Amino acid sequence: MMPLDTKLVCSHVNLITGFSSGCGKTSLAKAMMALLRMEGKRAALLTAGYEAGRATAGSAAANRIELLSGEAFSTSAASLPFADCRPQIEAGPFGSSALGPIVLARAGRSGNAILVGPGQNEALADASREALGLPGIDAVIIDGTLSRLTQLSHLPEALLFCAVMADRANQHGIARRMEHFFRLVNLPQWNEGSSDRQISPACRRIEGPLTSAVLHEIYAERSSSRHKTPLPPLVVEDMAHVFLSGQELEDLASSHMLFVAHPVRFAGFVLTLRDLSPEDFAASLPSSVADHILCGNPYEQDACTLGGAA
Repeated sequence: MMPLDTKLVCSHVNLITGFSSGCGKTSLAKAMMALLRMEGKRAALLTAGYEAGRATAGSAAANRIELLSGEAFSTSAASLPFADCRPQIEAGPFGSSALGPIVLARAGRSGNAILVGPGQNEALADASREALGLPGIDAVIIDGTLSRLTQLSHLPEALLFCAVMADRANQHGIARRMEHFFRLVNLPQWNEGSSDRQISPACRRIEGPLTSAVLHEIYAERSSSRHKTPLPPLVVEDMAHVFLSGQELEDLASSHMLFVAHPVRFAGFVLTLRDLSPEDFAASLPSSVADHILCGNPYEQDACTLGGAA
């Protein structure tokens, strides 16, 4: 396993995603902040859009976070009066949310605040860049769905983490999902020299998601064509636009027929395991995937060199 440490996290926009809610994204964000705090460093914590349903800015349903003095966060202007960390607005607005315009604020003292993010991808990218450039901020941490976070992959500082929760009952199913995810993050970027054919065919750009139905339509078109030309390389926007079965993805990837326009830099997997050791879980994975596990149970003592993290 590779270590999860400040050298990996610092100076990056750290994007945290996972396979489902409750997969450990929040624990991983806390672990990253704890690592930074241990070395006297500070992070900016953002989220890829918190809408809060019908909740008001100060309701108990809001997404509250604990902060130390000097740490920054994204929130709505309407939520600032409900923070007890003496927040000071640093920049904004950056788009909007159901709770109003989004701003970047900094905690003037230790306390809690409400984490809110913009609903627009470009606004989130702008807020991320601004946050990383704030004085005294060493890293940006963002959790959200994969479809939102891959929109930030164009940022040169972006680094994607995948939080995974598993136990003995779902061990093998989760392992297969990790293998599938790993194949997605390693799809090559398309350029005109990507094909190794003697005569490079024009690629076929897929507008929108690449699903099994779309793939079958493409195969059917080729079969019905009078000119039996080879299938051209398929290019999707990014990995979040691929919705294929494991076998379909494996076939396309292994034959170098699937590419992305915008790749993402992948840091690795972080595990939260129940009644299962990291070593036992890693044994159910191909070595190429297991080699990209950063650590297990990131919020436990010593699991990721956290020591007595706060």
